[in-house]
Amino acid sequence: MQRRSSRHLNAQDGQIVPPGGPLVEIVAENEIEVKLGVEAEDLSAAQEGVPVTIIPLNDPTAPKVEGVVRLVTRRIDPTTRLVDVYVRLPEGTKLLLDGYVRGEIQRTERDALAVPRSAVLPNESREFEVFTVANNHAVRHTVKIGAENPNEIQVIADDLREGDPVVTVGNYELEDGMAVEIKK
Repeated sequence: MQRRSSRHLNAQDGQIVPPGGPLVEIVAENEIEVKLGVEAEDLSAAQEGVPVTIIPLNDPTAPKVEGVVRLVTRRIDPTTRLVDVYVRLPEGTKLLLDGYVRGEIQRTERDALAVPRSAVLPNESREFEVFTVANNHAVRHTVKIGAENPNEIQVIADDLREGDPVVTVGNYELEDGMAVEIKK
């Protein structure tokens, strides 16, 4: 295996370098990894060994790269409020150093219920609610939020079932037990 590296000199002739300041940066080009900032509530999907798709943002023509989570730091950065996750990339991956990327971590959840975003409401207790209809009456369900995309949100609740009709319009005015009329 051939080891290649690139060097970057951070100082000029005659320059005074502060204590602890870098003089030379050496990068092993065959061992590049990406540091991602991940929301704390998404850490369940970002476990060591999980595959991650890396999409370079600086170069729209650059191909996507498949990597693997190497390390989850388990510490929230107070500035960004994100958790650092390090992704190991395949040998020979060519990315810009200090470039920006987006990481996509695939979630695999079984028996997940997804509802339209408009069906999920925040309440005064900082929880979330979904209303369903049973026997022409509104039924309030307190739910936990899971994975989401621009159109749907995964909801987790013991009392929700697949096929339950959820209210997506007018649900802000509903109270538990109110009579409702379903219009199609």
